[in-house]
Amino acid sequence: VLFSRPLDTFRSEIWALGSDGKPYRLNLPERVAVQGVLGGKLIFSPEQAWSFDGQDYAAGSLVAMPMGVLGDVRQSIRIDAKTATIFAPGPRQSLQDVRVFEDSIVAVIADNVVGTLKRFTPGVGGWTAADIAVPANSAVGLGDSSKAKGQVFVSAQGFLTPPTLSLADVATGALSELKSAPAKFDASTHVVEQFEATSTDGTKIPYFVTRPKNLAMDGTGPTILFGYGGFQASFPPAYKPEMGKLWLENGGVFVPVSYTHLRAHETVLDLV
Repeated sequence: VLFSRPLDTFRSEIWALGSDGKPYRLNLPERVAVQGVLGGKLIFSPEQAWSFDGQDYAAGSLVAMPMGVLGDVRQSIRIDAKTATIFAPGPRQSLQDVRVFEDSIVAVIADNVVGTLKRFTPGVGGWTAADIAVPANSAVGLGDSSKAKGQVFVSAQGFLTPPTLSLADVATGALSELKSAPAKFDASTHVVEQFEATSTDGTKIPYFVTRPKNLAMDGTGPTILFGYGGFQASFPPAYKPEMGKLWLENGGVFVPVSYTHLRAHETVLDLV
């Protein structure tokens, strides 16, 4: 049994109920997301750079540690960051959602603003990752899951693809579509592509272009340019019926820009 004691909007203390019925505080960072327990190990994501037992863990990583080493009275177990780290984000990756099962973990990872779905399994030398196929250039989310059945609901949507709900079999990685929202506009005339713009400080900024397939690439296509990326939030692919019906169906181009920790005018000027 775990307890979360909030300190403010972002920070909290995590406590556990001991075998003696008394609570004890876990030695976790104050900015942390606890995901569950697998094989006696706590699965969590430090949301700040964190050092433990002489090992460093990156913010946004996914970590597995025995509960005994995190208590005030520690078990004498040497923790190796390489085997404890399930996932460490690259410069363009971020951990979005996690579900813990009996023998594996499923996580949504945003890779260059595109949703990917991965299954992590523990082994003697650490954790191995396998991809679960999801539609390209989509935003991916996880719904309710069943540990007993090893299944989880998976949602996906894109600029031209309406939201779809599927059921994933964690063991096989198979995705079975259950329901899809009806199309609200004709998407057959357009394609989605991803490119990068270089900001004045050299940072590569990913952006999508949803355009007519037969568009003359001479700069004359009417374009809506939209950018957002504050508060550690990006702008992932999303199905927008009003954009499709009123703009795309009339031959327009939609260019959403996703950026964080950058000044908007630098990015927009580079794209223009």
